[in-house]
Formats: sequence, structure tokens, C-alpha cells
Amino acid sequence: MLKWYELKEGIRFAFSSIRANKMRSVLTTLGVVIGIVTVTLMATVIEGLDRALKNSVQALGSDVIYVSKWDWFSDTYWKARNRKIITLDQAQKLKERMTTAAAVVPSAGTWQRTVKFGSNSVKCNIEGTTEEYMKVTGVVPERGRFFNALEVEHARPVCVLGYDVADKLFPNLDPIGRTVKISGKAFRVIGVWEKEGDMLGSSFFSKDSQVYIPLLVHLKMYGSRQSIEIAVKAADPDNKLETKIELIGLFRKIRHVKPGQDNDFGINEQDFLTKTFDSVVNVIAIIGFIITSLSLLVGGV
Repeated sequence: MLKWYELKEGIRFAFSSIRANKMRSVLTTLGVVIGIVTVTLMATVIEGLDRALKNSVQALGSDVIYVSKWDWFSDTYWKARNRKIITLDQAQKLKERMTTAAAVVPSAGTWQRTVKFGSNSVKCNIEGTTEEYMKVTGVVPERGRFFNALEVEHARPVCVLGYDVADKLFPNLDPIGRTVKISGKAFRVIGVWEKEGDMLGSSFFSKDSQVYIPLLVHLKMYGSRQSIEIAVKAADPDNKLETKIELIGLFRKIRHVKPGQDNDFGINEQDFLTKTFDSVVNVIAIIGFIITSLSLLVGGV
């Protein structure tokens, strides 16, 4: 009986304290709520970023090295801007001389060009590449096929559509065998990529929003003076460093870079993305910790 009396007195005292210190009670509750919500949101954001990173990194390939005029993540923009372009001839020489690569694939890209079928049209990125592209990515078209060596060599007007591009142009039709116009030029659709999803958190970089055509056709349409990007897939993933060393040495010779001079081309790898995203996630985690700590501190006042 005494315990029940003490419990009632405790409850009465608690409510009396709350009525006497309304503002303090509100701040305490608000601080705790903000702290809990912040922890939940930070965990959700970090989990989402981690998932997006893993999907994007897998698409790039852990055993692939990308050679470009530009560095993906660097503060040397103006230095890279003044570099000479990488030419198709240089890419072909590299392919002929590499001994530790399973594939050497040149490509070129053009952003936001119009693709039309009948009254339907969509703006998307146009990628020019070779028949070995699938060796680097490990993906195959969901429908139809990719272009072959003969179509690449003779610059045939064939194309492979991204999933979203095909869906917008052909909502109720099978696109295979039909003709679309890319920047006004007629192309026969021979394949459609399977659904990939967002790349680096955006559909802009995803295959879903791109159209692939033979590289020589791309260079004829959009200019042969654009810089080529080269994807080099290591023959042995466990010895990617050996491939990287050979690649840099050969390409310096091809580009006539003198001993002691810096590379006049960018070497980009999956690891760079991983480190950059890790830094972003760490910053978000620190900000979340600070906000949570302040919120709980307010709640404890």
C-alpha cells in the first residue's frame, strides 16, 4: 500500500514539475526527438549512398583501368584542360602493344542528342565504342545483340538502345529491326540493354539513358577531334598493378612524354570512386554525430 502511495506521489510530482517548467520540458522532448530522427536519417542516407556506390563501382569494373585526357577526381583541371586529346590512332597502338590486357576498348561520348522514332523523341547521351565493349563491362543486351567487328570496321549505322530510351521511343512495340534517327541520321536498332538503374545516383550516367553506336560512326558524326577514352581490362585481376605499370609506360612512349615529365593523360580506377565516396560518407556521419550530440545535450538540460 505504501508503494502505491509513493508511486502516486511520484507521478503527481512529475506532472507538477512539467507544469512548472513547460519550456524546459518542451525543449527536452524536442531535443530527444531531433536526436532520434537525426540518427535514423543519417543511417538511411549512409546506407543509400553505400548501396549506390557499390552498384556504380561494380558497373565500372574493379579490374578495369580508364585512360582519359581528364582525371576523374583532381584539382588539376586547368592542367588537364591544356593536355592534347587522346586519338584513336594512339588507342590502337596501345591495344597492339599491351601484353597484360584482356581487352583494350576505345570509346567517345556526346551528351544530350536527339533520338527519334515517328512522333516520339528523347534526348540522351550517344556513346561510340567497339565490339569488345562487352568484355570490359560484362553485360549483354537484354534483347537483340551488340554490334560486331564487321559493323565497327565498316561504320555501319546500327545502334543498341538503353532500356529507358527504348521504353520512351517504343512504348508498345518491339524496337529490334526498326529504324530510329540519331541527330537526323538513320540507324537500325539491333539491341536493347537490360535495365541497369541509376549510376552514381543519377540516370544521366546509366546505360538506361544512353544509345551505343560503332565508334567510327560516332567520330564521323560528332567530329574526329574529340578525345578518346580507353578502357583497359587486366588479363589477371590479381595482377592489375602489373597491367597499370605496363599501360603507363607504353602510353608515355606513344604520347612522347619525356623521362621526368608528368603524365599528360589521366589514369582513373574504381578505387578513386571508392575513396571519394568514403570521404563523403564520413563527412555526413560527422555532421550527423554533431547534430545528434547537440540535440541530446539540449534534451539533457
